[in-house]
Amino acid sequence: MLLDGPSVLGWEQVREIEYEHTLRVLRDGMTAAAEDGLIADGDLTARCQLVFGALCEAGMLLARAEDPEGRLPVVAAEAELLLGALVRAR
Repeated sequence: MLLDGPSVLGWEQVREIEYEHTLRVLRDGMTAAAEDGLIADGDLTARCQLVFGALCEAGMLLARAEDPEGRLPVVAAEAELLLGALVRAR
């Protein structure tokens, strides 16, 4: 899907699907976290887009890896560090 989707469906259609599903879930979660005071104040729309882009690239790293299962723990740990950086210091 990640590698062949854009050539089959077209880039715009793939992005529309990603925005409708993945970005929506991410935005809902980050909105809830912001409302609960768990993440720092800022432009939530921009922040969601930036995190979404980073997570999409993480998916592409795995899709292109010779050993995706072997790389998954590393990529997941780095994604967790990235998301953890958003947490408001208490």
